Amino acid sequence: MKRTTFLGLTLVFAIALPMFVSCGGSNSSTASPSNLNQSPSTPSTTGAVTISLSDPATCAAPNGSFTHVWVTITKVTANISSDAGPSDSGWQTVLDLTSGPKQIDLLSLVSTTCVLTQLGSTTGLPPGDYQQIRVYLLANDASGAVPAPNNCGPMGFNCVALADGAMVELQLSSEAQTGIKIPAGQMMGGGLNLMAGQSADLNIDFSTCESIVQEGNGKFRLKPVLHAGEVSLNTNSISGTVINASTKAPVANAMVMVEQPDLNGIDRVVESELTAADGTFIFCPLSPGNYDVVVAASTPTPVRLPPIGSAATYNATVTFKTPTGASLTIPLVAETQSGMSSSPAELAGTITSGGAQAAGVDVSVSTLQQAAPVGGALVEFTVPAFSGSVSSIETASGPPCASGTDCANYTLYVPASNPSVGTYSSSGTTYSAPQAGNVPYTVDAQAFLADGSNTADCSPSDLDTSFDSGGGALLAIGGATLTVKTLAFSGCH
Repeated sequence: MKRTTFLGLTLVFAIALPMFVSCGGSNSSTASPSNLNQSPSTPSTTGAVTISLSDPATCAAPNGSFTHVWVTITKVTANISSDAGPSDSGWQTVLDLTSGPKQIDLLSLVSTTCVLTQLGSTTGLPPGDYQQIRVYLLANDASGAVPAPNNCGPMGFNCVALADGAMVELQLSSEAQTGIKIPAGQMMGGGLNLMAGQSADLNIDFSTCESIVQEGNGKFRLKPVLHAGEVSLNTNSISGTVINASTKAPVANAMVMVEQPDLNGIDRVVESELTAADGTFIFCPLSPGNYDVVVAASTPTPVRLPPIGSAATYNATVTFKTPTGASLTIPLVAETQSGMSSSPAELAGTITSGGAQAAGVDVSVSTLQQAAPVGGALVEFTVPAFSGSVSSIETASGPPCASGTDCANYTLYVPASNPSVGTYSSSGTTYSAPQAGNVPYTVDAQAFLADGSNTADCSPSDLDTSFDSGGGALLAIGGATLTVKTLAFSGCH
């Protein structure tokens, strides 16, 4: 991310059809001003934009006057017209928090990195050439929906915390009525041009120190200061929409993971999240590079497929070699058994640990499947474990553990199908259908010191097995429980 000497608030505009944001998809259609109202159920390539904070301000304590600068955001909008007034047509809502305003600290690098994602947004702008952005704040005397928590207390919803601990109201001018206007002249290149298939961040560097005016009566007023060229795009996000491969309807609450290989070549989870009601997701910020994006979904109770019902378990779908800056549309294939939605497979097993002191260890258990990108070798990647899984455990002594060892049990609910596979293409990613037949899995366990430090323990600290308790291949079957061969760690501390 570009860093400046100003305190930067970075707004993230996730662009997708269906529309979405987060800070931190793939299709062939390009949205233009004439099709901005495309149906959310229509799969389409999307882009994304994010807002984050740059280097700490010089006015921050202990060298400056303030420890916090709290502002409450209610809405962020954008327009393709440079001349549009706040009440004119053409404004696209990037973030609408009018029913639940959110407060952020302009002096906090954490709370204002990819701020729209931090605020819980999963909506955004379609691709287009935008010439204005407006950020609306909640008036200090507003009634109705208010932020929770409200760090400003009784003085309103926008305030500054002074170095001596005093809290003082931050008075607004027109930011609640007309928003903080960010015109094209203050954007790098004279505007915000979001292309189809693009997932990008927008850096907006507000100089907080210059933007707070101390009045003669001792009060403080917000007068946002922006300098030309301080708003620019970067590409440190991956966004997308998850859809049903057959109906093209969005899949809500799908589990999405972005992964990269470890030193053993196994894809490990870098970040994960659930899709929103419209099937959208965004990861921001990510370090530049390529990622494998893995998605799966399940509903807990099998019912008949649409039109009678809508519950389903979906296969894992992996998109290999996805670069930062990409926006994907990911199709999931619903598993079916005799006209009914299938249940996940249950993999259950035991971990034991032993050593000179036979102390308990923290163990993270995951499931792996294999697939190959176009022109590449097989890759073991981590598959999402569905709700109800117990994958983080701590071994302890006592029955039924063998003498001199600690033990613990885990349970993993996973798709009972082989993965659907795609390799990222900027012109549109093609996904293979899941292969029929046996569904092999590998269970992998990593051991860590039981002190919360996330430090590897035992020797070796990583064990895996592709066998069941009887020594046969570990093959997933929908609705069935398979007992996995015990994984025994030794040399633990």
